[in-house]
Order: sequence, then structure tokens, then C-alpha cells
Amino acid sequence: MNKNELAKFVGYWQKMGMMEQRMGYLYGYYSEDPNYPNGVRVNIEALYEPPQINDMNGFVELEDPNLYKVDQIASALGLEKVGHIFTKIDQDTFLNSHEIRRAATFQQQHIFDHPDGFKVSKFVTVVVQPKGDDVGVECYMVSDQCQALERDGVFGNTDNRKLLKVREPGPDDMVPTILTQGKGVKEIEPEFFIVSLAHGQP
Repeated sequence: MNKNELAKFVGYWQKMGMMEQRMGYLYGYYSEDPNYPNGVRVNIEALYEPPQINDMNGFVELEDPNLYKVDQIASALGLEKVGHIFTKIDQDTFLNSHEIRRAATFQQQHIFDHPDGFKVSKFVTVVVQPKGDDVGVECYMVSDQCQALERDGVFGNTDNRKLLKVREPGPDDMVPTILTQGKGVKEIEPEFFIVSLAHGQP
């Protein structure tokens, strides 16, 4: 809903030659989406950039002593944290393995009780990246299955940004077998877990 704030976020990134990747938290509210049965629309009104270290390949979020104040101010305005946004120049994947795991962690931290009794998330991931000679903005979530695998510590650390890795079990530990096409696998393509969202501006 706040086109000027998005333009400012993207404009700074472009001014730095797209060589400093940035992230921010999105604040807004949820409403019914009449285009889908039982649909939910995320209305984004504000963007907050926490302290961070930025370089060409990504960012590192720093501890933010003011984040609770930001949340309090948003709540007083009738808003809540509904997603996060970040820039990237890597176009090999829609979301790489690290971004998938971060989205899953955020979704797990922001869950709601669904009327059917399930716990679900409505926390969105917005990606800004080059698209030809222009800038593209895409919105995603990860699947409930991916969120549960990250929650339960099934994924392991890897330097391969194109594959999610199933961690090796410890001596008194057990990791479930992940099946793809009926076969147990140790690595999974990130695209398997991505849910694309429709988006637009008013």
C-alpha cells in the first residue's frame, strides 16, 4: 500500500549499484481476499530496516535494541509484522537454500490458530532483484512441510545455495528419511518447497 516507501528501499539499493544487499521487516494487516475461497490478503503499509551489515552477496542482521519499540508503535497504529523483504542479485534460484530456511524460520515464529484447528503462518517473503533492465518484485512463502522440517531440525548447514541438505544424525539421534519420487535423498532442490503468491499495488 505504501509505494513511496518501497521505492525508497529499492532506490537506495539501485544507487549503490545493487552491490549492497539489504533487508527489512514489513508491517501491515490481514484482510479477506475476495478472489479466493477463504482467501487472505496481506496489506503492507510500512517497511522497517534494522541494523545490518551489507555486501554484494547478502546481509547480516545485527541485534536491534529498538525492534520492540517498532513493534509497539506498529501495534498502536493497528499494524503487525507480516513479512520481510530483501534484495538479491543471485538469479540462479527463486529462493536459495539459505533464503528458504530463513523464510521457514520466520513463518514458524509467526503462526496463528486456523479456524479448522491447525496452526498456520501468513508471514510473507518479498524478493527484490534485477529483471532484465528493470527491477522485479516477487512474493513467496514456503510450504507447511518445509516449515515443519526446519522447526524440527531436519535441515543441516551447507555451502551449496542451490540445494537443501538433510543433516547427518548424531550418535543418540534420529533424522527421518526424506523421500523424493519414492527414493530417500540427502539433498533437495529449494524450488520443491516454494509457494508463489500473487501481488500488486493499489
